[in-house]
Amino acid sequence: MQSFPSEKTKLKENVFSLMEKLLSPKVISALTPLVIAAIGGTIGLTVIINQIDSPQAMGLASSAIAGAAGLARSNDQDRE
Repeated sequence: MQSFPSEKTKLKENVFSLMEKLLSPKVISALTPLVIAAIGGTIGLTVIINQIDSPQAMGLASSAIAGAAGLARSNDQDRE
């Protein structure tokens, strides 16, 4: 008797295949600075909108944005 894969098994295989493609190291390294900059921007906007008088919060926001800028680099080294 031949066993065929179930629809659930096929779905799992398709999801894992898609995740392998989407979460490649290049994609992760490209998205990391964007996520960190978004977090820093969110903290900064929250401090400004709520008029929080906290230099520590603005320091945290600027550090996150600066860290994102440090991570965002061109891939010219990879092309050689």
